[in-house]
Amino acid sequence: MKISKVWALALLLTVGLFTASVHAQGLIDGILITIDREVVVNDKVIPAGQYEIRKMANSANPVLRIFNRDEMMYETPVIPISVEKRDVVEDPKIVLHKVGDKYYLTEVWLQPDKLGYEVPLPSKVRALEKELERERGEK
Repeated sequence: MKISKVWALALLLTVGLFTASVHAQGLIDGILITIDREVVVNDKVIPAGQYEIRKMANSANPVLRIFNRDEMMYETPVIPISVEKRDVVEDPKIVLHKVGDKYYLTEVWLQPDKLGYEVPLPSKVRALEKELERERGEK
């Protein structure tokens, strides 16, 4: 009887440790990226430096988290970008979009995902972009 209780306790501890370790990971699909200039993500300014961008696991709505030295700096909702062509982006990368004198993070491509993630531009930035285009058209 003692052997059964010992095995049961060992099994229970093993399952508990496994569950805790899976829960602690919580994030999957990350990339390391060096950003050489200040970048705006939604409304947060992120200085130049080395970052890890991770997709949050098991999220009903896709979310990316941006870390600097294992400290989370920012979390942003994203929109999946479906790739319908055969040429899938294989290398992880980010896409920056310049509006005025600022650069905005607009896409993140994680490997080996066949999906990219769009970081939508805030409405005030889209309005500024349209205004700048109109001014260029008038000149």
